[in-house]
Amino acid sequence: IAHEIRNPLAGISGSIELLSQDKSDPDEQKLMRIILREIDRLNNLITEFLDYSKPDKSPDQPVDLSFILDEVAQNIKNHPELSKNLKMNLNISKSIVLGFSDKLKQGFLNIVMNAVQAMKDQPEPQLGIVTEQTANQVIIRIKDNGSGMTETVKNRIFEPFFTTKSKGTGLGMAITHKVFDSHQAKIEIDSQVGVGTEFKIIFNKA
Repeated sequence: IAHEIRNPLAGISGSIELLSQDKSDPDEQKLMRIILREIDRLNNLITEFLDYSKPDKSPDQPVDLSFILDEVAQNIKNHPELSKNLKMNLNISKSIVLGFSDKLKQGFLNIVMNAVQAMKDQPEPQLGIVTEQTANQVIIRIKDNGSGMTETVKNRIFEPFFTTKSKGTGLGMAITHKVFDSHQAKIEIDSQVGVGTEFKIIFNKA
């Protein structure tokens, strides 16, 4: 179904781009840009849906989570939604688990982006990313001092299509849960409204 939707979207997008070349009226150009933006949004939704629905392979490649978390931190530093006042506390050390780098990066990025968005009204936002290790486990802590979550939201955050955002699809955190679940990682959430949220992701060592 997703592919059947995507094919006509590509045709619509191409046709609109051709039509826009012949339009000089600013209002018509504006409408064309809106249509193209909405087509991109639908395509992104379909991509998320495909990511959520496709079966996962068992991870079998050793990956260093410190490289992935460093990349996530760099991506966030360049994000337009990021407050210039954000203080980022990183304490990341070499941590080897079995996994897929791209999938893990997507999962961590979704959590960190949620944290950034939760701190949008915080005058002194703080984001912490910490790695810890025991004899058999690697523990990642991602902590913010944002708006926090109610118990209801916390219990439903990984449900497909559940979202508290006006423009959210409700698939981002569902995909995140699926990514970590396929890596046999356990997720614990500690959140308090008005105080902030901490995600604790527990992996088995490779």
